[in-house]
Amino acid sequence: MANVLTIAHASIKKNGGPITEDRYIGDGTNAVKAGQLCKISAGTVVPLLTNAGAPVAGEMDTDVLAAAYKLVIPLSDYAINTDNMAVQEITVDTVLEGYVVDSSASDVTMDVTDIGTRIAGYQDANGRLSFNNTTTKGCFYVLDVDDVYDPYQNAGDFEEDSGGTRHSRIQVKVNPSLVL
Repeated sequence: MANVLTIAHASIKKNGGPITEDRYIGDGTNAVKAGQLCKISAGTVVPLLTNAGAPVAGEMDTDVLAAAYKLVIPLSDYAINTDNMAVQEITVDTVLEGYVVDSSASDVTMDVTDIGTRIAGYQDANGRLSFNNTTTKGCFYVLDVDDVYDPYQNAGDFEEDSGGTRHSRIQVKVNPSLVL
């Protein structure tokens, strides 16, 4: 049974330099959520997974990221508009940290053997980005897992979803060929 319960959206941990705030205008047809993975198209912020102006749940894999884009993450929620939006740009050096979900089974943990593998992202219906443990169309490289970079976490401190299941946190980079 799939477990795609997202605890929190992925966030930028490193950016190859200072993490800066840029401004782009909304595309006038889509609302965006803080932490939702978006692209810049014709100078506007466009969510990668959306339907009828709202975020939709789905895999963020090489079908969605089929070409290189200028990728950004909005810093706040924005309604449908053409106003300026505060975003952070994702570069080839950007390290994202997020939780593991599983769209086809219930394996929401990863360990050191997963470092170096490619996986897909998963966006929930609220626009929150997680990372999918079972994919063949990966566009994110696993750099590290929480058992390695946060080894002193107490057993009672693990983050759990609304069903009480612990999810691993991992650090990833977007495949460099997909970043402008």
